[in-house]
Amino acid sequence: MRNFKKVAAFNFSYKIFGALIGLSTTIILTRVLEKQEFGLYSLVLTSSLLLVAVLQFGTPLFLAREVAKKKKDYREIKKIKEGVFFFVTVVLFLVAPCLFFLLHFIFDFDALIVTLIILLASVVYPNNLNAAVFRGLGLPAISLTAETILRQIVALVLVAGFSYFYDLDIYIALFCYVLGALVSYLFFGSYLSFIIKGFAGSNLRGVKPRKGIKRFQPIFVGSYPFFFISSFPIINGNIEMFMIGGLGTLSDVASFKVATNITSIISFGLVAVAQLSIPAFSNFSESKEARVKALHQYKQSAQITLFLAVSSVAVFMVLGVWFIDVVFGDDYKSVYWLVFIMSAGHLVSCYVGPAGLFLNMTNHESAVLKMAIVALVANIAMNYFLVPLWGAFGAAASSAISLSLWNITLKMKMKKVL
Repeated sequence: MRNFKKVAAFNFSYKIFGALIGLSTTIILTRVLEKQEFGLYSLVLTSSLLLVAVLQFGTPLFLAREVAKKKKDYREIKKIKEGVFFFVTVVLFLVAPCLFFLLHFIFDFDALIVTLIILLASVVYPNNLNAAVFRGLGLPAISLTAETILRQIVALVLVAGFSYFYDLDIYIALFCYVLGALVSYLFFGSYLSFIIKGFAGSNLRGVKPRKGIKRFQPIFVGSYPFFFISSFPIINGNIEMFMIGGLGTLSDVASFKVATNITSIISFGLVAVAQLSIPAFSNFSESKEARVKALHQYKQSAQITLFLAVSSVAVFMVLGVWFIDVVFGDDYKSVYWLVFIMSAGHLVSCYVGPAGLFLNMTNHESAVLKMAIVALVANIAMNYFLVPLWGAFGAAASSAISLSLWNITLKMKMKKVL
């Protein structure tokens, strides 16, 4: 138990470190760019993340589960990894042209912006798949670094450098993010290949296109239940900004982006701690001891993350007004109350614990899928009615309500299963 808490504390601290890097980039951009420009930057970045969530088709969670089941069979892990990479690449290749015309003509993004959205998506998804393999191998710290931290560090350094030496605009800022994702993919892709070859032998061959296509069916069948499950946090966390951009103003988008960055620090504890339990949850049905271990880790995850979340909210309650005024300025005063509204949903999520991950890893994906669809539709509907009325505050309320309902229904389903 001590060991789990120790590792959980490390992963939470590491995740917070990554969140602070992203927040630092946001601080620089809000100081350099006009609020409208930062709103456009945030909307473009949100569009690319939504695109990644769709194109991945649930493969990261599927990949993590399959790698965890294979344990140390590195030859099979290599086949699964390369098959999934090939699958998502083909999907991107087929969908990208349609998305280009959709975003360009319907949403009136210029050609360069649309190109950056697609380019960013094409370098972000490989990082997520590499991170999924590391999670399945039981290496959560490396997984977090591969998925977000390294690319954010590179992007932060580039943004800081350009803002100091040159005039920074949204195009340069987005290109910095693209370069950060590319560097992260090249580094951790090479490291993962080194690990697999080191254990499985250097004579392994890659997946040929013809054989890769044959593997599409099991990948599709195994991944589609995870489509909304794994994509729900990304879609639900970004759909508000997307709808604010369409129904509100770019200034509201900018304020909501800052609030999201701050609020994410509260919920990162649940993500960081829950990732440690993927192997235990995956092996839940193997024996009585495995079931006891999985449920024990579940309870620990809920207790640790709730404590961390409540502590974070308490600190923000005292220092939040001063922090926002000093760091972001008068234009972002509304962020303080946005954070409080959004924090309500994250506190409920931490109280419930990683129920969604538990159900996913114990072959109850279909039930979670139905609840994810209902929660997402409810969130979109609430945004549609509340954003025109209250702007960013309506989006914050929609986010908190939908996230709370989602986690409560997951916990009820988990109790019914057990």
